[in-house]
Amino acid sequence: MTCTIRFLALWAIMVLIQPCMVRALPSKTPITIVTGSKAGTYQHIGRDIAGLLKATRPVQVLPSLGSIDNIRQMVERKNDVALGIVQSDILGLMRRSTKATTQHVTERLFLIFPFFDEEVHVLATKNIKGMRDLNGKRIVIGEEGSGNMLTAMNILGLSEVKAGELLHMNPAEGILAVMQGDADAMFFVGGKPVPFFSNLANLKDSGKTAQAELLEQVHLIPIDDPRVYEEYSPTRITNADYAFIKNPIVTAKVTAVLVAYHQNPQKVQTGSAACRALYDVGTMVYEQLAHLRVSGHPKWKEVNLFQDVQHWSKTPCIWEKGQFLPALHKQQGAGKKEYQEELTKDLLDVLNHNDKQR
Repeated sequence: MTCTIRFLALWAIMVLIQPCMVRALPSKTPITIVTGSKAGTYQHIGRDIAGLLKATRPVQVLPSLGSIDNIRQMVERKNDVALGIVQSDILGLMRRSTKATTQHVTERLFLIFPFFDEEVHVLATKNIKGMRDLNGKRIVIGEEGSGNMLTAMNILGLSEVKAGELLHMNPAEGILAVMQGDADAMFFVGGKPVPFFSNLANLKDSGKTAQAELLEQVHLIPIDDPRVYEEYSPTRITNADYAFIKNPIVTAKVTAVLVAYHQNPQKVQTGSAACRALYDVGTMVYEQLAHLRVSGHPKWKEVNLFQDVQHWSKTPCIWEKGQFLPALHKQQGAGKKEYQEELTKDLLDVLNHNDKQR
């Protein structure tokens, strides 16, 4: 009788833990994450995610020209599981388009989860104090087709700024152009602290007078037109973000989001290899978020996976009726574990009682 009960206890435990064992098996479906500039926040965040997943599946992290380029790459990678990090305001801009091709893509973009807010940095020469002073000036708005470009043009439009010339450059070129007098201002959208601007503080400590003087000729200016904040949320950039800033600067922010492109959104199969890959990303980030906040990019400290983002629909691969499935399944797993422990204790009590009766 004792052997039978011991067998039943072991059988009950195996039945309860078997689903967990199956889910833990590694999958080899590769993932591509398209990010942003090589020195930007998106690239760092992508590498952080790849580090979490490297033990279970191959992950490729690619630099890009920004949000629009990321969407293009996701659309073109039809046979891959491709994720992209984009600025949240791009979807609202895409929805304003009357082109059928743009609408087609817009309807197939889905939110995996939000990351963090990104600040709009406007570096300008010292004679420029605010948005109104940008009229007639040479302004670097980012590389052609980048999300940076769209955000810059949208903010200039909301402020009714008429630039003398719009220049397309990458961030490093834009900063250099402003410092050398080849441009009057440049826009860059990125999660503070951005290395491009953090490194400017090193000019003071370089010991080279010419470089230190270049820094003295530029500063970050506020986005001070209230019309901008009818569409964007305000935030501040302070000395805690960049050592060369003396007084806090009011600016606008957008939300960086991780998104997927579903070829046929009406027929998304939650059990498919693509969905399992997205689910694994969601699970790993959810479970390791505390670790990422300590060892990853500083922006992980601001991540709220459950934040609603305007305009964006959530992918059914990891969201169901507003529930984040990795979190829901973890809670259910905890409940199963408690039941397993209770059942084991109960059966062991039976065994001990039978032994005492002998």
